[in-house]
Amino acid sequence: WNIKDSIRVIERSRYKDYGGLLDTLKVKGNRSHSTTWIDTTLNVLNTELVEEPIEEKSRIIFKDKLVYKDSIQVKKEYYPIEIEKEKKIYPRWMIVLSLLGVVSTLVLGFIGYLKIKRK
Repeated sequence: WNIKDSIRVIERSRYKDYGGLLDTLKVKGNRSHSTTWIDTTLNVLNTELVEEPIEEKSRIIFKDKLVYKDSIQVKKEYYPIEIEKEKKIYPRWMIVLSLLGVVSTLVLGFIGYLKIKRK
């Protein structure tokens, strides 16, 4: 059994009415009543508003339908995936040229060192 409690608040209402200058104006609504009069000694307009708070409470009792669960269970299993790494293959002439460049840079550096040391 399930029980749901709820409270509903009713929206406000608005009423308008007119009266004479020295009369007392009374407005009655569903949940409130207002009285307005003129105080001639202080030259002010006085208003009294009385509002009755109303809350509607409701209680709903109901029974859920039977729910059958599926007997199939899905399991997530993680397994490793082999990723082939690409190996870069350089041509033989590129390797020879790069080795020749490194050797020539070392030789020129050594020659420059000897020239600086002699001075």
